[in-house]
Amino acid sequence: MHSIYFLLAFLASNSLAAPSPMITESGIYSWSAPLARFYQEVDKRIQEARKSPDFPNPPACDMSKASMPVAPTPLPGPDPDTYLSHVAIGRGIQNYTCANSSSVPAPIGAVASLYNASCTESNYPSLTTMMTNLVINYPLPSDPTANFQPTNILFSGYHFFTDNTTPVFDLDTAPQKQYGYAVTKRDSASPAPSDAPEGPNGEPALAWLKLNTIDGTKGGLKHVYRVNTVGGSPPKTCEGKNPGVFTVEYSAQYWIYAADES
Repeated sequence: MHSIYFLLAFLASNSLAAPSPMITESGIYSWSAPLARFYQEVDKRIQEARKSPDFPNPPACDMSKASMPVAPTPLPGPDPDTYLSHVAIGRGIQNYTCANSSSVPAPIGAVASLYNASCTESNYPSLTTMMTNLVINYPLPSDPTANFQPTNILFSGYHFFTDNTTPVFDLDTAPQKQYGYAVTKRDSASPAPSDAPEGPNGEPALAWLKLNTIDGTKGGLKHVYRVNTVGGSPPKTCEGKNPGVFTVEYSAQYWIYAADES
């Protein structure tokens, strides 16, 4: 489960505990503007939770209430015999290579850590979007399985490529975390919205994708959608780049669908 989901119910009956703010050069404690807005939204949800007749119990984790964002050029929907199994926030790097300064960067895969936003998305989708936009500004924890601060989201797996065209999503990372293992191929793509957030150095947002699973998949997973992307795109040319591999920071949401065997 996603820790913010339970944190909201807990904090509604306790004082708001937030990560330590950053210390500026002048010694003054401060938060970044995006982080401040995030905690304002958390506080808003806390006040709403206190008014609920079910307080202090957290709301049900009903994934059927989650509504996947629609791409500017709508992506094909999931198969009718599937259900939403998992929503993850991915934080990592996109890898590219340059042959020479006059070539175009070629994509050669990505590496990311995945964090569980399933229950939060089903109840507080605005928080999931804010977290996706926020984590691009923070490094991954040194312990790869630790919660990702400052949002406190729980680790749920890894994203990597076995070759330049085969993305993998490993969500079977511990006995208590068996969400499936998806080996995928691209089905379709849509440009990101024109107002999608840029990366730390002004990199445009990656395209939104639909991926279908292929042989090697476990846990009945069928589709993976990459949506709400932040940064990750390469420059248009390799001008100013040394030949070889370079990386671009990104974050995104991954919506994962599994076969309904009922």
